Order: sequence, then C-alpha cells, then structure tokens
Amino acid sequence: MMKADSSGFTLVELMVTVTIMATVMMIGVPQFSQLIANQRVRVAVSDIQEDLLFARSDAINNQRRIVVESVNGTDWNGGWRVCVASTTTSYDCAGSTEIMRVSQALNARLKSCTSQASLAMLAFRPDGRIDLNPVFVGNGFIRVSDDMNDLDPANDKIRSIYFGPSGRMNTLWESGGLNGATPCV
Repeated sequence: MMKADSSGFTLVELMVTVTIMATVMMIGVPQFSQLIANQRVRVAVSDIQEDLLFARSDAINNQRRIVVESVNGTDWNGGWRVCVASTTTSYDCAGSTEIMRVSQALNARLKSCTSQASLAMLAFRPDGRIDLNPVFVGNGFIRVSDDMNDLDPANDKIRSIYFGPSGRMNTLWESGGLNGATPCV
C-alpha cells in the first residue's frame, strides 16, 4: 500500500517554532525599545545642533546677528526658531523681518533643559561667537533626555550639546548619568 504524500508541519514542530519565537521576542523587544529611545534623543539633539550650526554659519557668512530662540521662551520642548536679529543688540526674534527656520516641537516623550535659564535664546555675532543676555559664563549646554518612563536612572537616554562663548559645539552621549549628567525634568 502506498502512503499518501503529506505536506505541512506537525504539531510538535509548530510548538517548537512558537516557543523559539516567543523566547527571541522576550529578549529582543526590550533592547529594541532602548534602541528607539536612543535614536529619538539622537535625532532631537541633531536637529537642534543643525539649526545652531546653520545660524552660526549664516552669521559669519553674511556678517549679521542671528538669533536662535525657543518658541515658548523657557525650554526647547515646544520647538525653536532662527531669525535675523532686528537690531545689533537684539536677543529675540521680536520685530525680526526675516524668520529663517521654525522647528517642530520635540517628541512628547522627550524633555529638554539648559545649563542656565538664559540659554532659551542665544545670538550669534557676525564673528560666530555666542552672545547671551545675561553675560555668558563658562561652558553651557542644551540637554535632551528620555527617562524611558521608569524610575531607574541607569536607563535614561541623555545627549547634550556643549558650547562655549566661541560658538563651537560638541555633542556628548551621557546616557545612564555618564559624566554626571542628570535627565531633564
């Protein structure tokens, strides 16, 4: 008697496959959420730094004062704008006839903070140096963080843009409190 040719999977093969997939998902999903959070913070900092570099470059190339300010005047969460200053001593975009860029608000999971309150707006002079009101002291930073919705600081994703009065900037990855960084609240 001839045996019928059957195709497909047995129940045992299917159960082994499902078990392996479940194990891989249990290991992979938490790592994937960490990756997404890291990328979210990286993109936000990159967007801020790109507009800061654009403003500095325009100030140098066109020999004019360029202002970068947070839209809400307190932090960078609500977005920011880049404009040509209305006067040579202006620190904001009020009265400006040329708004060059306006950014979107940061992702709702992200928070931003600065080393001092005056960093909610800064101006680049025609020589590319940063001019702040009140006077800029030491190195400043703009920091973006994602606390991962947990209470464990070791999981926090933090990235900062550091700069001095010269206007030159560096980004630094400070996740988990590296370099003494604290997440924004």
